[in-house]
Amino acid sequence: MLHTSDAFVTCPRHVGEPLVRNGESWGCRNANCAYSLRMGGFQTYLGIPVLIDFSSDTLCRSEAYVEVSPQQKFYLSRYSNKFARLIRRIVGGSNKLTIANCERFILELKKGSHSPRVLIIGSGEMGQGTDILWADNSVQRVGIDIYPSETTTFVADAHQLPFLEGSFDGVWIQAVLEHVAEPLRVAAEIDRVLKDGGIVYSETPFMQQVHEGAYDFQRFTVTGHRFLFRRFETLAIGGLGGPGVVLAWAIRYFIWGLFRNRSLATIVFYSFLLWLRFFDRATDQRALWDGPSGTFFLGRKNDANFLTQRALPTLYRGFQV
Repeated sequence: MLHTSDAFVTCPRHVGEPLVRNGESWGCRNANCAYSLRMGGFQTYLGIPVLIDFSSDTLCRSEAYVEVSPQQKFYLSRYSNKFARLIRRIVGGSNKLTIANCERFILELKKGSHSPRVLIIGSGEMGQGTDILWADNSVQRVGIDIYPSETTTFVADAHQLPFLEGSFDGVWIQAVLEHVAEPLRVAAEIDRVLKDGGIVYSETPFMQQVHEGAYDFQRFTVTGHRFLFRRFETLAIGGLGGPGVVLAWAIRYFIWGLFRNRSLATIVFYSFLLWLRFFDRATDQRALWDGPSGTFFLGRKNDANFLTQRALPTLYRGFQV
């Protein structure tokens, strides 16, 4: 059966139906479910349970989670994307605003619990500015993504979170909402799995070009992002990365389109980003409402604080007042 610490994990097809375990196998407790242990349970990929209902309308495909060789498994779990992340951190610099937001996120969490449980959606790669979240041993971290990594607890679809209602004190979702087909549904799922008074932190792009090919669907302004979490009380909202970062992104895709060479475009991008991001320090803060690279929202679950459409324009703090 489930360990006590896993009791909040449920079947994505039958929400609220707990899972049972038999060794490394996971299955729905409902014997008639297609994902019950009797029917074979959920598949695993690189040793990680794949808690996705593939019979539903999902972007994920079951054939993508076929076990690989031990050599591939070691490579994927140990070295995938680490070099690229290192280069991005060196050249792109630290995101001081995200770091500050992460610190406040943890501070707000600990007002309600000394050992908060946090769901990290998109945990396949540790997000920029999140080192403090991963280093804090008092935080119980549960990570989901559609691909496995050392920081992925479960492979899962954010549209169908396989967790009981009110399971988490906090949810961190960074650079994910642009890749989901139905962001309103994902926001509703976040609301469902958060406890009353739980904390959410979300980051998503605005002035960025497509960066995951066929799996890039959404962009949000600061206020559009805020309205996505309309059932939450605002703790902080704003833009991330100013016009300098946006210009570097535009140059990258200009070079890529002109010379049809992705590697050259990436080299040029980082060359410009290295110095353009410093100009953002001198820009008017209103630019982070009109033309940011991305936007963020930090809020507390509070259904009594529902944001209306009528109130939405009053939040705007950009140049165009």
